[in-house]
Amino acid sequence: MKSTARVMRIALILVLGLLAAVACKEFVVFGDNFATDAVGQPPPAPWQTFVKGGGSVTVEVVPENGGTSNAAWVDATYPGAEAVLAYVDPRPMMRYVSASADLFATDADDPWEFYLGFARPSAAASPAVDPIAPAAEVVYQSGALYASTRDGQVKCAEMDRPETWINVGIVANNTLKQFDVIVDDAGTDCKDVPFLHAHRLNGFAIKARSGSVVWVDNVEVVEEPHDPGDEAPAT
Repeated sequence: MKSTARVMRIALILVLGLLAAVACKEFVVFGDNFATDAVGQPPPAPWQTFVKGGGSVTVEVVPENGGTSNAAWVDATYPGAEAVLAYVDPRPMMRYVSASADLFATDADDPWEFYLGFARPSAAASPAVDPIAPAAEVVYQSGALYASTRDGQVKCAEMDRPETWINVGIVANNTLKQFDVIVDDAGTDCKDVPFLHAHRLNGFAIKARSGSVVWVDNVEVVEEPHDPGDEAPAT
């Protein structure tokens, strides 16, 4: 009996140790580089797309990469058009969530939005509804990057770099309802920006505004149980 109890205690310790180790790790819950997607078609599930006014979202060969790789082409060229590429996670995300993507605008005046948010319930029943309501939102316009708040916009960084790939990231705290904005793995002036809405995040999107287009590549969504700016807790 003692031997059995000892084995059970050892097994329990091993299980708890494994769970603790897992709890310290980050999880890439979604990622895509569009490399194997059919050119000329919308990105396949689990992606969702929303377009209106002549907008479109398709996978195309990127001429800026020498015509050797694919990316998503989010096109809202026509006045009044909108085009959204969105991902909805089937469950609420962890406490800390980060989303990043490589983005390429052909003109400094081409505005786009990149945001974490929550799925609109009505979007599942209507293709005429933008699938994600922004909570942690970054806006590019007039050569600068801004974070949206309930009181207006906060400038994160000067970004007058058309025809250049940039990596934009949002690191969000689902508990405090705040987020930071990262550009090319470096911090910006946007830190601890409050969410637009208090809902828990479960998706993200890239949106081209009226009169603009943007390339999207190397998308990644990561969840972490601890603050990604801190050391992982000891195991």
